[in-house]
Amino acid sequence: MKYNTKTTRWTSDLHLFHKNILKFNRDTRDGVDMDEMIRIFVKNWNAEVFPQDDVFILGDVTFGSTEDTIAVLKRLNGRLRLVLGNHDHKIYKSDDLKDCFELVTNYHEIEVTDGANEYRVVMMHYPIESWNRAHYGAIHLHGHTHGHYG
Repeated sequence: MKYNTKTTRWTSDLHLFHKNILKFNRDTRDGVDMDEMIRIFVKNWNAEVFPQDDVFILGDVTFGSTEDTIAVLKRLNGRLRLVLGNHDHKIYKSDDLKDCFELVTNYHEIEVTDGANEYRVVMMHYPIESWNRAHYGAIHLHGHTHGHYG
């Protein structure tokens, strides 16, 4: 299956229900408390992502309970696919959480097209120095670093 660049999205490190995220990441999180942050997050997500979009989340989805996390994920637009991160223990162990995603894996490769060009995209939560077909133009997308590589 080839994905289209116009309807494919990538993100990572949502850190839903992370108690200190509002303190440590004020530049990327809005809200005065967790409830408001989640409400704003869902509103902003759904303003950018359409129900038919393919969304790859490159790890670290939640610090919340299974029930709270499912409630938020079910409100998000898009067909969600997860590349597991180091904080995704609950998802790895919960069939109910896994059911919120069309795919749950540690590593994933896809072909993406913009109509004129095709690209191989290699996805993992962690940055890696070398990846499949890197010398042939393959793109490596990852999370984990929060904008600070290394």
